[in-house]
Amino acid sequence: VLLLDEPTNGVDPVSRRDFWRILYRILKDGAAILVTTAYLDEAERCNRVGLLDRGRMLAQGAPAEVKRLMRGSLIGLHGPDARGMYRQLRAQLPARSISLFGDKVHVVCENPAVCIEQARALLEQAGLACDEAREIEPSLEDVFVSVLGQSDGAEGSPAENAAGALSASPGLGPTPAAAESAVQVRNLTRAFGRFVAVDRISFDAQRGRIFGFLG
Repeated sequence: VLLLDEPTNGVDPVSRRDFWRILYRILKDGAAILVTTAYLDEAERCNRVGLLDRGRMLAQGAPAEVKRLMRGSLIGLHGPDARGMYRQLRAQLPARSISLFGDKVHVVCENPAVCIEQARALLEQAGLACDEAREIEPSLEDVFVSVLGQSDGAEGSPAENAAGALSASPGLGPTPAAAESAVQVRNLTRAFGRFVAVDRISFDAQRGRIFGFLG
């Protein structure tokens, strides 16, 4: 039996992929593996999963079984201004839940065809382009958000409520009083021998914003 507590937390994507290859090799030797993870794409790799929230088991079973717990159908919408689409649809579209997932908006509704038609009409009225709107298969992340909302007995899940609070500020930018830079980086270089990992980069991180640096 192999017990692993969040073994890939903070690990880069390539190393995470290699780590799971090692786990699959161990699995072939007959080991039982229990993994805790906050990455739901990793949970998709497991034979059985249990969704936990604050010590409570919300759901358990094979990934396909857990996905069937989500009520309603899932619509995915994509456009150049996902946040604007999210704000517009959340304010006017009747649906079970509306969530922002990166550059896409996910809508849980009862009738996919009607929902897509209504969403496109609302976005067109607001002058927001929608490149794609179609019914999609829910991921475990979609199901987790949906099950959390059901277990809390709230109209929206904690993730949705948090996104709604963020989008209350137009453009999600800082207030004028907080627009100054909290961090200033100029011509930063980091080398390991002949390998230059960071080559003369400059950037500002303003107060009141979340700044993500990937690479």
